[in-house]
Amino acid sequence: MVCTLACMCPTTVFPQSSSIVFIADYFDKDQNRISSELLPRTVSLRIRLIPGSTFGEVTSLPIASITAGIGETMTLDLEQMRVEVERSATTLTAEATQAGLAITPAATRIARLGTFVYDAKTQKGMSSSFRDGARGDALNLVYFDQPCKLTGTRNQRGVKGIYSVEVKAAGFHLLRATQEKPNGIRITASSLPQSVYLGIFPFGDMRK
Repeated sequence: MVCTLACMCPTTVFPQSSSIVFIADYFDKDQNRISSELLPRTVSLRIRLIPGSTFGEVTSLPIASITAGIGETMTLDLEQMRVEVERSATTLTAEATQAGLAITPAATRIARLGTFVYDAKTQKGMSSSFRDGARGDALNLVYFDQPCKLTGTRNQRGVKGIYSVEVKAAGFHLLRATQEKPNGIRITASSLPQSVYLGIFPFGDMRK
């Protein structure tokens, strides 16, 4: 069971919120917390952009970097990144459309803000994602330059992702991935949950 990790705050609707308050912690693939003296107690969170899609290759240098202590409350300031995100956002990429996604209006420009976590000392990378502290759903942070609908079906590694995203204002939005079937998830726009954590999934010998 996933524990609530961040402070309890009123639910906030994006894009009015200008920041995300979260707590970083380690989890395994079943969303159980990991506690080990061998895991770094300080990590570096770097935000990199994926222009024109919610997935795919990262094509930019970090636009923000935060040194986070495991278990400590941290704040990601979205306003400090807004200018660079707006400049880098593009229309849906050919890769995204070929994968099955469509956006209306077609001229809508988007960019996903990807989370990349590293051991602050060794710079060894670890997988990560924002998560709803109460439900455990993955949350992707995406910028849209106008109201739009992002729809379609994407298949990846035997998992079908159904996009039913409607955003009603330009700005930063959270896209929630809800597990509906063992091999199926639905992606929808989400308000900011009462609690958010940065789930870090260590690799290899860092898990020992």
